[in-house]
Formats: sequence, structure tokens, C-alpha cells
Amino acid sequence: MQTHDREWLPHLEDSITQSASITGVSLYTIALEGWRRGLQLEFYSDSDRGERKRIKYTLADGEKKHFFNDSSGDLNTKQAIKICGDKGLTQHYLQKNNVPIPLGKEFNENHSIEEMIQFARTLTYPLVVKPVDGFGGTGVIVNIKDEKELKDSIIHVKNKLNFNRIIIQEFIQGEEIRIYVLNNKVLAAANRVPAHIVGDGKRTILSLIHEKNNDRMKNPNLKHRLIRLDAALNEYLEALGYSLDTVLAKDQYLALREISNVSLGGEPVDYTDSLTEEQIKIAESATSSVPGLVQCGVDMIINQKENRNVILELNASPGIGTHLFPVHGKARDIPKHVIDFYFPNSKQYNKNEQLLYFDLDSVLDPLLSGQLKKVEVPNYPKHSVHTTKFIILVRNNVKDTISKLYETAQAFNFNGYIANTYDGHNEQIELVINHFKEEFIEKFKNFITDLALSGKILEYKTEPYKQPIKIGFHYRKDINSVSELEFTHRQTYREYSSLNREVQRMNKRIKKVKNSRFWKLTLPMRKLGELFQK
Repeated sequence: MQTHDREWLPHLEDSITQSASITGVSLYTIALEGWRRGLQLEFYSDSDRGERKRIKYTLADGEKKHFFNDSSGDLNTKQAIKICGDKGLTQHYLQKNNVPIPLGKEFNENHSIEEMIQFARTLTYPLVVKPVDGFGGTGVIVNIKDEKELKDSIIHVKNKLNFNRIIIQEFIQGEEIRIYVLNNKVLAAANRVPAHIVGDGKRTILSLIHEKNNDRMKNPNLKHRLIRLDAALNEYLEALGYSLDTVLAKDQYLALREISNVSLGGEPVDYTDSLTEEQIKIAESATSSVPGLVQCGVDMIINQKENRNVILELNASPGIGTHLFPVHGKARDIPKHVIDFYFPNSKQYNKNEQLLYFDLDSVLDPLLSGQLKKVEVPNYPKHSVHTTKFIILVRNNVKDTISKLYETAQAFNFNGYIANTYDGHNEQIELVINHFKEEFIEKFKNFITDLALSGKILEYKTEPYKQPIKIGFHYRKDINSVSELEFTHRQTYREYSSLNREVQRMNKRIKKVKNSRFWKLTLPMRKLGELFQK
């Protein structure tokens, strides 16, 4: 589908369920691609000691079976995953294979802060401090401009965030590109632009952020990764002399974060066709530097001005939603390439035919609640290509008519849904049915005609329907799944923690003011003011 300058994959765009957006677009789209090809799909829960449950899955063709964790399959070896999860080890392997990386060094609990600062004097500011085993941008502090900032950053990462092993390296300015490599071949690249807004001379920063978040809500990969209105943002704006109530000048660009992570409001823009041969070669060399690494997300900084390309880190289980649902540019069909790689003999399906998708909620709920340890998804229905949409105008007693239509559709074993809608004037029923036998569709149409003749239906019309359909027949209504409730809980807790930190910060400021000499000297004047008010 082409929307402005964005092109998504039509066979995926209308297939991403709410739970898939929360749990992971990577997991769902790869599982969906394999399932649509007729592979056997099974989900199971797995958790390490002290960790929350993780949902993993297997795909099998009757002869071989592969295990997947998000976007990463079992052909990525445990050694490769360990190396990619340790930024220090990653740097070692890249350096050993002459892959360009920023100048820097790893430090652990045995090194003093003075030793770290001493090393930093051999580098040129600005610098970066980041934990060896951090993820999602946690603990990464960039653009450190002097020794004082460096010391504060080290103390924050080591003492407050409790990371013992950290890396200090030069800060390379430029575009941060996430490159997806499979079997030592670059398939896609995305420029991860930090969270930002552009002023219009009328609206406040807060209003512009709300508008940006509304756009993100329409993106299956970003709808649960909104720009956070937290204490960090308030502090950042305050340092620039702004607040959420500031009105930016027309066309004024304001970055809201220095880190480009999508989870922190970053925006993915397709960059695949902009990569040079040299950049492709560097990315592929980076992946081949790690033994047993066949799937990888490569983070590269591209500095056009200095013609410098360096690798920041490698991710053995990269999120592919960035490449499937870019904010601008063309989507890249990574799930197709992954299944081609793991199951080269699997049957391709016609993406232009009527497509089905499975209900991830019915899989996740029993796994997350602990009712089941494994859930097998029913095999993809064969030849379910006949689909019809009905718009039905009901005279009265809509619920009774819906019940009759629902029970009959269930008896026919249709795929599809039924929903109660309102066209602005009348209550009506929207109904979509799908089956591999066209005669069943005709029989159901006759049933609706009989309801019309009996007076229970005023009129109806049929329309073609080409959007993907969830298997089984369902009432379409809003129900909170376990995964949605869990996500909402995490979001609420995060916002509460952020607000609590902001309250503590303001209380410290108030206490500091009250203890100041100025506050004590002006006490008589304030008391006099209170008397005048009374």
C-alpha cells in the first residue's frame, strides 16, 4: 500500500494483530510467513530463573524442525549469540578482523574512575559511555563533551544503573543505520532517526508530540513505542531553555532524544538503496567476523562528511519491524528471506489471493497465564479463496439477528467475523465469510435472503473483500488480552516511576531553595505579603 512516500507490504499490513504489535512484530511475521506456506507452527513459553516468560516458537515441514526466538532461528549458534550480547566481545572480534569500529576500550569493576578518565585523555571528545551488556539504549550516554561530563556519566552508569563493565569510546557523529544481514548478505537497511518534531509557529511542543504519537499509533511496529513524556524529556528541554508549552518557530527542527532507538521514539526510514558497495562490504564483513552468526542486525554509523563508516554493535536477534513498517520508504520482505533460508523447499504462496492469519491472542493467553506450555496453531486452510462481505440493515432486535447469523456461520465452518456497526442513521451488521467451497457461500446468502423475506432484515448488499482474514469465525469486539493487560501494566508503571522521579527532583529543588540564604532573608517580606492577602 502506497501512502505518501511510504510503501508497506500488503500481505502483512492488515495481518498484524494487537498482540503482535505488543509481543513483537518480528516473532509474528516470521511465524506467519512459515504458517502461510503450510509449515507446522507451535508456540511455547520459556523463562530463565528470575526472568519473565518469553514466548518462542518452532516451524516444521515434517522432515526437519527449527526453533526460533523472535527473529533469530537456531542456525545462529549459542556462541554467536553470546558474542553479540557482549559489546566487549563483539568489539574484540570486529577488531581482530579489521572491521572499522570507534576507538575505545572496555573497563570493569577492577578499574578505577581515574584510570578510565586517564584513558579518555588519549581520545578526542565528544565521547560515549555505554554498558557492555545493556540493551534498548539503556545506560548509553552519548555526546559527552568534557571530563566533568565523562566522570558524571561513568558514576551514573556504574553506581546508579549498576553496570560493572562499561565501554568508553569516541562519539562518531553521523547517520545511525540498522542493516539486516542474512547468510552474509545484506537484505535491508534503515536510517533510525532520533525522536524529533518540526515546529509550525502555532502549536506547542506538547501538541506536536501528541500529533507525532498519533501517527505512530497507525504504524504496527510503533503503536506501542510512543515518544515518552517523562522526566528525562523535561530535563532535556529545560537544558535547551524550552518547556512542553514552548511554541517552536515554523520549520524549526527539534531533536527530542540523542539516542535513535525506536523504543525511545526513533523513526525508521528505509535506507537500503542508499548503501554504497563499501558500506555493504563492511556490514557483511562484520557479520562474518563472528563464528556461527547467520542472522544479524548491524548498527553502523555513516559520516558522509568525513567518508567514515564504523560498526557500533551487532544484534543476533534484531527487530525486523523497522524494515517492514518504515515511516518513509519501501518495506523489505525479510520474513520471506528467513523462511527461504531455513526451509528452502517450502511452497511459496500467492500473495495476491485471499490471505488468512491466525489469532495470536488465543496462542499467547494460555501461555502467559500458565495454563499451557505449548500451543499448536491449526494448519493453514487450503484453498479458502472464496470471500464475501455483507452489509445488513436490521429492522429491530439486532442481537437476536446477530446470534442467528453467528450460529449459522459457525455451523458452516466459515472464516471471518460479524460486527454490529452504525452508519450514522441506522444500526447495521457487517459480516465477512470465507470458505474453500463457493457453494457454501451461496447457501449462506440464501439463508440471509430468507431472513429478509421473513421481515427480520430490511435489506442487504454484498461487497468484495480482499483484506486478510483471521481464521475461525468471530465476533469483532474489543477485548483486552493477557498480553495487552501486561503491556498496559508495564507502561503505567514506567510512567508512574518517571513522574515519581520528577516529583523527587522538584522536592529537592524546593528544599534547596528553602535552605538558601535568600529564602531566609525574604521570610519577613513573605509574612507581610500573607497579612496583606488576609
